[in-house]
Amino acid sequence: VVIDETQDLRPADLRFLRALVPPSRNDLFLVGDAHQRIYGHVANLSACGIETRGRSVRLKVNYRTTEPIRAWAVKVLGGMRPDDLDGGEDDLAGYRSLRRGPAPTVHHFVRESEEAEAVLETVRAWRQQGPDREVCLAVRTKELIASRYLPLLKSAGIPAVLVQTKAEADLADGVRLATMHRVKGLEFPRVLLAGVQEGTVPLALSDDALPDAAAREDHALQERRLLFVAATRARDELVVTGYGVRSSLLP
Repeated sequence: VVIDETQDLRPADLRFLRALVPPSRNDLFLVGDAHQRIYGHVANLSACGIETRGRSVRLKVNYRTTEPIRAWAVKVLGGMRPDDLDGGEDDLAGYRSLRRGPAPTVHHFVRESEEAEAVLETVRAWRQQGPDREVCLAVRTKELIASRYLPLLKSAGIPAVLVQTKAEADLADGVRLATMHRVKGLEFPRVLLAGVQEGTVPLALSDDALPDAAAREDHALQERRLLFVAATRARDELVVTGYGVRSSLLP
């Protein structure tokens, strides 16, 4: 059994996977990274019957993004040290990219209309550099796509595809438009993260949703990991835009 994105599985998921195949020399192969845990599920492998101690390998080479994008995304994490999926502590010591490229660009504006102009300017420039499918505009929520960014692209005559499945990302024509959660597992030569401002990234939640300090801290860490994941979808170029109050998550 081959398991990807192990960090997002719940204990019940891992116990089920353990039960699928009897323990043996080559029974399970797992890949995971707690720095990319964006759904809040925390599970301990050995507690679920999956023994990896002495059998695991730490991967340190990023083959997707350029070194400047990788370095910027790591700064978003703010030095957090998550678990290693088995009760220990993990870090990013030695983590590196093999590719070079331009540094990510962050544009922050006072007004919403200024950000909209910058988004269109960036997308238009990128469309001149390659096929539309190589451009992805990612935002925090589905509501932002429907109310703001999809109408913005349409009003400018820019074809856009709402990415809800991997097939749409691979085959359909048009600039890709998706939530930050949906781009997990995907990659694009050029990525624009829009609407990155306080209240949106990190997403503001009600007091009922965050009743105590522990819940607020967990939400803040999860939002950092989500921005990290979204930024590392970019292979060659990354642009981040926002307006109003600058996001506290930006390096």
